[in-house]
Amino acid sequence: MNFNITTIIFSFLFILSFNGVLSINSNAPLTRYQIWIANDLPNALFLHCWSKSNDLGTHFINYGDGFHWHFRENLWQSTKYKCEFVWNTKTITFNVFDRGLSGKCRGRGDICYWLVTENGFYFANYLNPFPSDLKFMYSW
Repeated sequence: MNFNITTIIFSFLFILSFNGVLSINSNAPLTRYQIWIANDLPNALFLHCWSKSNDLGTHFINYGDGFHWHFRENLWQSTKYKCEFVWNTKTITFNVFDRGLSGKCRGRGDICYWLVTENGFYFANYLNPFPSDLKFMYSW
């Protein structure tokens, strides 16, 4: 019997797929995520977001407006996006996306939605969430 390398690799991958090793699930790498940040503050919010390989720049977001971007998570599922938020005299910096949050963003379009209020920062996994679906995450 003469097998070429392609046949051997395909057979190996086929067998692994039945064992669940290669099963495609909601935690698959290279998932396309959307990050949405909405301003519910009475005046402008200063925002600067970045990852290890992508600086999204600085933005001033007026009341009722927002900022969003999308990306694909890397193969190692180690993608992180961090944002610095400045409002009046208050400043905070935290991860708006990382491995821990990626599972919480699953659902209706793999969305991480952040609502910025005077009280702090709320999170949901879909756009324009019902108030009861917003989870308080951080205070100023």
